[in-house]
Amino acid sequence: MNRSQAIEMVNDHLRDGVLTSDNTSFASVNRSKSVWWINISTRKFKSELHILLAKNPGLIWLRIEANTFPCLENVFRIRLDKDAVDLEIASGGSQYMCDIKSGGVGYDFRPHIKYEWS
Repeated sequence: MNRSQAIEMVNDHLRDGVLTSDNTSFASVNRSKSVWWINISTRKFKSELHILLAKNPGLIWLRIEANTFPCLENVFRIRLDKDAVDLEIASGGSQYMCDIKSGGVGYDFRPHIKYEWS
């Protein structure tokens, strides 16, 4: 599944075009490590943000309200060269759905799961 297919899947579920390429980030499970690795521009966190995480099979849709994190650098590792939040979300194990990137605080994304397809 790619980003366009994932956005289409969620929008079909909603019967609406809420998700766009501007407000949605996408990741597949990394082949060498059991994580969803993704960089998201810090500016995207100022508006409602959707994160789509592809599983095999399935998809997880996260919805993060605007300004949920008023001080991103206190929660996540920031890549200064890209002005982006650098995430590694565990795709299994005891830290499932938690950011395990060095420099972060282990934020748990489970409360942001809007819908999950198997």
